[in-house]
Amino acid sequence: MRNITIIKAELGKSSEAWMTIKPLRKVLKNWLLAWLANKFPGKTKIKLYRMMGVKIGQNVQLMPDIMMDIFFPELIEIGDGVVIGQGAFIACHEFNPTEFRYGPIKIGARALIGARSFLLPGINIGEMSTVSAQTVVYQDVPARVIAFGSPIQFKEIKERKEEVRAETSQVKIVTAEVNPAPIEAKIETPLTSSTVTAENPSTTTTTATTNTTGTTPAPSVETPKLSLRDLLAKR
Repeated sequence: MRNITIIKAELGKSSEAWMTIKPLRKVLKNWLLAWLANKFPGKTKIKLYRMMGVKIGQNVQLMPDIMMDIFFPELIEIGDGVVIGQGAFIACHEFNPTEFRYGPIKIGARALIGARSFLLPGINIGEMSTVSAQTVVYQDVPARVIAFGSPIQFKEIKERKEEVRAETSQVKIVTAEVNPAPIEAKIETPLTSSTVTAENPSTTTTTATTNTTGTTPAPSVETPKLSLRDLLAKR
């Protein structure tokens, strides 16, 4: 059941019944503020709507071309974290041929109002509910549901229980023992010393001395014995 107030009027005069409770200058001021609000984004938009009398919570996001009621903006209450889509119409008043009706509209925290949705007076939108785009809302919407279709239908939103497991990664430092490759003994260029025997001056003995890191000494190298005649022949 909607929470609305009804003003009876003569046939054909119901659209003018608001003048009995609202001064014209106030409505004109609200119209100008609403027009300006649709020209500015973000915080400026919200500030202008608040100047009209709309009660707006924190972290609210209002898209372009939203139509706030200019007759009774003080009856609109928007909770924290609400998102209202482009072109949504929040109307706190309505009329038929013989009646003028008005009532409050309350949108719960973290609700989502889809683009071009139409909210009629005297309804409540529950917390964390979603009104699908182009939906006409003519009755209360429970919390945590999706409202859609015509006539309006509700589908419960199942809570997602996600368990976040914090896994600590352990880095193991492995020290690898590297055995150095065996170092082979390098034999340096042998140093030779020549000795001439006194008995036979033609005999020359060459002894190789080796500076090594190994264990086996280098063998001695003997040059062939040449006679004096052979030496003179080579010359």
